[in-house]
Amino acid sequence: MPANNRAATVRQLKLQLEEANTRLAAAQTSQEQNTAALEAAQQQIEEQATALAAVRAQAEAAEAAAAQAVLDQQAALNAGAVNAAKPALQLIPKPRVPRGKSLSIQRSMGLEDDKYSEIRYGIHHLVHNASLAWERDFRHQDVDAVARFFHVAGEAFPILKRYAHHWATAAIAGRYMQNIRRYARKRGIIPAKPRYNRGSGAQQTQA
Repeated sequence: MPANNRAATVRQLKLQLEEANTRLAAAQTSQEQNTAALEAAQQQIEEQATALAAVRAQAEAAEAAAAQAVLDQQAALNAGAVNAAKPALQLIPKPRVPRGKSLSIQRSMGLEDDKYSEIRYGIHHLVHNASLAWERDFRHQDVDAVARFFHVAGEAFPILKRYAHHWATAAIAGRYMQNIRRYARKRGIIPAKPRYNRGSGAQQTQA
């Protein structure tokens, strides 16, 4: 083969290789973007489910509070006394956690070790009493069951009502059930959790 033809062939092969590498890089970038979008969507679903359960729990609490308020007002009128209005409770919002970081629940709640341990163990007990399915992620629980769980937890530990949308209660319960699932997978009680491989585009399993 003449030298000119060989040189032209080499240049053509180099161009084809560069084009292939460019397409591969674009595909990998698109895959990473899709994965990030999926993670963001799952996080949004979890927050919406928790917020919905919190709204239901607050509605039930508001109804009970309204009924109690009527009784209290009638008692005050019968006694000839008028109770002063109580200031609104200042709720503590859920802190923002950077991607890839884990929420420090106790620090975010601002509690000492003894108080936090008491609440944490109490919530662990209530998770089982509320018949929450530990095999499923917290965002996939029955909304009514979660609402009842929030209400009971708030009655058992009134300090939990200080945290907006019950985020502290949800965080403690969610992490507890996550730990149960992790232990169950190690023991082979439940199947391993699927894990997405970004490089190959296939799913693998992890213990």
